[in-house]
Amino acid sequence: MNEIHIAGVIVHTRQPHTVAACSAMDALEGMDVAQFSPEGRVVAVVEAPSAGAVMDLLDQVRGIEGVLNVALVYQHAEPADAMNEEMGP
Repeated sequence: MNEIHIAGVIVHTRQPHTVAACSAMDALEGMDVAQFSPEGRVVAVVEAPSAGAVMDLLDQVRGIEGVLNVALVYQHAEPADAMNEEMGP
């Protein structure tokens, strides 16, 4: 069964690397930077096919220059077919 895993992540970055780190995160397949602050706090959303793939992506983020910490704050999984079902009123 194919699954979709959606995760919320908070990343702390060191100035002056925040903007470059956000660009590098946005370039990763399955990762979307939602917001960041001038102080270096970043909120991102991850979409991946498995929990392992989510963790692999977070390991990649840890390797980006200027990243101090990566925290998984939320993860949800459901069958991929559920994403194609119509939602009720």
